[in-house]
Amino acid sequence: MFSLNNLISIAPSELQKCIGNKKNLLILLFCFFKFLVFAQSRIPSNWDTKNPVDTEEYCYAVGFSEPCDSERQASSQAWRQILSYFANSISTFVTVNTDTFVTEEGYESDVLDAYTLSIEHSSWKSEVPLFGVKIIDKKIEKSSEGIVIKLLGCMSRKDFEKSRIAVQNEETAELAYTFYKSKNIPDFSYKNDETYTKWLKSKCAIFEFSDKLNNEQTSAAFEKFLTKLYRNISIYKCIFDNHSTFVVYNHNDYLNKIISALQKTDCFLIEHDGNSVILSWKNKTSLSDFISYCENMKDSRMIALFGVETFYLPSGAIFKNTENRTVIKFKDILQKNYKLNTENTSLSFESYDDMKTYVKNHKKDFYARYYIFCTTETQCEEFDRKSWVNANISFVLLDIETGEEYSSEVASSMPMSAVITLLSDEQVKIKSKIAIDNACNPDKNPESILLIIQDIFNQLP
Repeated sequence: MFSLNNLISIAPSELQKCIGNKKNLLILLFCFFKFLVFAQSRIPSNWDTKNPVDTEEYCYAVGFSEPCDSERQASSQAWRQILSYFANSISTFVTVNTDTFVTEEGYESDVLDAYTLSIEHSSWKSEVPLFGVKIIDKKIEKSSEGIVIKLLGCMSRKDFEKSRIAVQNEETAELAYTFYKSKNIPDFSYKNDETYTKWLKSKCAIFEFSDKLNNEQTSAAFEKFLTKLYRNISIYKCIFDNHSTFVVYNHNDYLNKIISALQKTDCFLIEHDGNSVILSWKNKTSLSDFISYCENMKDSRMIALFGVETFYLPSGAIFKNTENRTVIKFKDILQKNYKLNTENTSLSFESYDDMKTYVKNHKKDFYARYYIFCTTETQCEEFDRKSWVNANISFVLLDIETGEEYSSEVASSMPMSAVITLLSDEQVKIKSKIAIDNACNPDKNPESILLIIQDIFNQLP
């Protein structure tokens, strides 16, 4: 049985400071011996020659010192062996560092000392805490060679699992960090003094599924929901906190926007803590309701395009081109540069306001999330006995889900305007089409519409 001196001698240094206060000592002894009686009833007295068998509640480890000159030195060696044993049981990539102590709530252990586990992979290093290791028995052997101390260590299964998950989370967070770093996100940042887990929890939106939601149908539906919601979104699927998880770098405040969108589905119970969100179904039909909702969502990867082309002729007449070359070229640019599909429709509108009013009143008839109206104008210009036709193009993009509108700058065919030799209405019509082609061609014109498209699409979430 332990004496008070034995307890103090094997306690970690931070704990010894606490024992100096008698009131703290009484509280500590009550908690410690309550655990001690329970734990020791399950282990044999010859634990130093026959290791105790782990139980459903506790894991055990035995630490032996080499012959030492002092009990303090021997205890330190045996204690480190126990910590190393538990560390290696958690992961083959970790070692223990007993120089660092931290305090954290939520562990079964009454001992507040936490020892740092150093994680070392081939290309990165990090640290996580190891909590809840207790010493429940001690044996001292003295000989002419020195003092040998044997310690029996114990760790609850809950504390062991929590430490194991902490290591797993750090490894997962590093993979997520590497994934997002490669995406060249504009506001991407990382502090060298923080762990990857801390980075993940501060910079990313974390959506965890409760056990009842953890299945392939849910995962597929949720991924479709996110990609339909935001075309620029990058999703990292992983196991975090022992749950199936979707990680999204919180660019453009995705966290609150996604929570708001999830609430609109009326399918989820949502627990929100910091950047972490735990999702569970609202009722028995929620999964099928959510799948149906996702099928009917407006798709952020699909766009509807409309527009008007107006040619101002030398005679003063105004010609409306029904071919609309700008819309055709616009579609090609979106498919080539943004992998976007365009919704086919025979509708046409005279203005952006006409398009906006119609789409809002017939929202169910469209699948696209974004609606673009292009305005193209051409006119002839003269200078120093030379004539040419110049085209100016701009557009407005409507997000039908949020109601937000994005107005572009103006793209011009200059300096690749179409030269004209005969100043007539028919010649201007022909050259106007060439000017439009030049304004839409990034290979010919550095001021093409690709620049104004990029400017708007970089603003989209």
